[in-house]
Amino acid sequence: KERVDEGIKIGFVNTAEVPLARSNGTPVKVIAGYFGETTARIFVAATGPIKTAQDLNNKKIGIVATTHTSYRTVLFMNKKIAINAEPIALGSLSNNVAALKSGQIDAFYSAEGAALTLVDSGDIRLLVPLSDIYPKPYTAVVVWTTDDLIKENPDLVANFVNATLEIVKYLKAHPNYASNVYIKRTNAAKNVADKAVASLNQVLTSSGRGSGQDLVAAVA
Repeated sequence: KERVDEGIKIGFVNTAEVPLARSNGTPVKVIAGYFGETTARIFVAATGPIKTAQDLNNKKIGIVATTHTSYRTVLFMNKKIAINAEPIALGSLSNNVAALKSGQIDAFYSAEGAALTLVDSGDIRLLVPLSDIYPKPYTAVVVWTTDDLIKENPDLVANFVNATLEIVKYLKAHPNYASNVYIKRTNAAKNVADKAVASLNQVLTSSGRGSGQDLVAAVA
């Protein structure tokens, strides 16, 4: 909604934002999406007592404060594995890590490749890949656009999707290039960047495309 209010009419966002905005009257649609397993994970302290997802019962899980997805993930996980964890909105990855170390939370949600750096350094431990419990098919990030742009400039909408597919295809075919871009953006070590790129590439299908029916099911 905020982007549309600012005059933006096409872009990327995590999937939950679009139907939530639409249900609240913002005239937007999902037009494409990344299919595959989510890169989101639940992390805990490296030497803490939590060993399984069930150990999160009655625990506090740090989440990203700026999106609906992380909050709803905790609620979905509660229902899926019959626990009662509490989502705590803390914002950035660094805020969540600091809260974990101070004992303010017991675990945190992150879909950021940067979290892998902290796993490699031994600061945190991967507890559960959320791909293990998320429904399938699944789409993590979608291309959205406004109803009026589809009507007024359908060629631009189609070109945006096609350009996205070309970018994805290039990054998959040239992982070393993608890794170098990741290093520039995050200052990560090369081995961590390589691992992050490999993880992100797993999100995408082999063709980068899915049928319209798959998109509907994955967004749902």
